Amino acid sequence: MIATIHSDDRTGLLAAALVAGGLAATGGRPTVVAVAANGAQACGLARLAGPFDLLRPDPRDVATVMSGLATRRAGDVVAVLPTYLLGGNGTDRRDHVRLVATACRLTAAQALHANVSGAWHLRCDDGPGHPAWRKAPRVLPLRLPRLSPLEQVRLLAGDLDAAARDMAVALTATLLALSADPHAERFEAGDLAALLASADVDGNLRERLLDCAAALGDPRPLATPFGIAGRASARVRSTRPEPAPARPRATQPARLRA
Repeated sequence: MIATIHSDDRTGLLAAALVAGGLAATGGRPTVVAVAANGAQACGLARLAGPFDLLRPDPRDVATVMSGLATRRAGDVVAVLPTYLLGGNGTDRRDHVRLVATACRLTAAQALHANVSGAWHLRCDDGPGHPAWRKAPRVLPLRLPRLSPLEQVRLLAGDLDAAARDMAVALTATLLALSADPHAERFEAGDLAALLASADVDGNLRERLLDCAAALGDPRPLATPFGIAGRASARVRSTRPEPAPARPRATQPARLRA
């Protein structure tokens, strides 16, 4: 799978850290390609670390780097790129998923560009962002968790607590499911379970989704999706002590601070 996450603030780096952490939790070692769009991102990128291989190419070399990674027969790639690169750096791989994850309000032109490029919107605030997104069908049924500045630093450093790890695996499972059909018009809450129930699902994808379920502490096949906005990892928490009501962290709509 190749996942390109486009962002003009630190949100993209946080999302990439979650995806990389989720892939690592299920036995993988992804390659993370990160390009800083501004000073705030550069500061976050300096803290980025974890069980992955990190590449920091010059923006002028991104297309070449991504093209080379796309020719590999195995291995996952998570790229963090500015929104102005939404239309470029595409690959011929069928499992390439484009995301937009930003707490900054996109301009109408950026939102339109994202829609045309087939990008999925990963929500990180109370609403879908710019009004143009209200017409976009490609919005994931999952939101990033609200993180304090200290939690952001820990996540970028690869230090995932139990809640962040669950969210990382849930986001990873969602992207793996999308990689089977990145150009689908919609992705609904029940599509993860539907993929596992279908006889036409690629065997490797099925195994990877089952690995995600096992990483969440549930060895059973996924009967219902997890990581859904508003109740991330609900099935897993039912087998663990309930979190304090005042801190529903991973289940709240997010407003990440850049």
